Amino acid sequence: MAPTPTTPPAPVRSAYGRHPLQHGFLHRAPGAAPRGSIVVIHGGFWRSGLGSGQLRPLAESLAAEGWNAWEIDYRTVGADGGWPETFDDILAAVEHLAVLSRDLRFRPGPVVTLGHSAGGQLAVAAAARLVTGHGDGVRVAGAVSLAGVLDLTQAVKDDLGDGATPGFLGGSPEEAPERYAAADPCTLAEHSSWPVWVRSVHAETDSMVPIAQSVHFTDVARAAGWDADLIPVEGDHFTVVSATDASWRKTLNALGELPTQAGWKPAG
Repeated sequence: MAPTPTTPPAPVRSAYGRHPLQHGFLHRAPGAAPRGSIVVIHGGFWRSGLGSGQLRPLAESLAAEGWNAWEIDYRTVGADGGWPETFDDILAAVEHLAVLSRDLRFRPGPVVTLGHSAGGQLAVAAAARLVTGHGDGVRVAGAVSLAGVLDLTQAVKDDLGDGATPGFLGGSPEEAPERYAAADPCTLAEHSSWPVWVRSVHAETDSMVPIAQSVHFTDVARAAGWDADLIPVEGDHFTVVSATDASWRKTLNALGELPTQAGWKPAG
């Protein structure tokens, strides 16, 4: 048997829509049997300014660990985004994996959404929406939140990101209750009819997005029957997205639990 290559192929750029921000880079795992596919979602409090390149080292690390990493960009507030356009882009990008797997002839395996900060909210909300498979049939097996904004009502009370949450959803919870109900991971967990596998990695001394966001979400999700767990780590808001920090190894280890925890089996 030929040895499995250790260097992933060069990333492939692909557009999932017509807007300049509706694109991503697929980092293919080496070998013929990837462990699954991870949709990598950057943060930035849903505002323009950051791009998918922010999390490229994580995507490269995931590919080296045997995962296909679909590192995406999307419309943000200030760049034709907001609600629902930003979230629609996340769903479309996930569904685009069906196109990529067909065109590039690979098995996506279990699909996990992984997001940092505001990207954590997008990752968990997308998993809640797509856990049973919709659209082209891409089923999301679970989500990983890295220092995620997972309690939107509390985020408004704490004014996280200087008004970022009402800026994203077009108002306060009182002004836009239907939008909060559709976007808030805590509310989605409370009202979900299907359990979701979620791991929240959060630094205990994060001053930008307090760990209380992940603590409360995990409590709510567990009470709702989700397979949710909190993984506290050392560092700050950006430590969790450093591919050279020990916290990233904890994230990789958590992903390694996915096949058993979520009822999937690795390819091959």
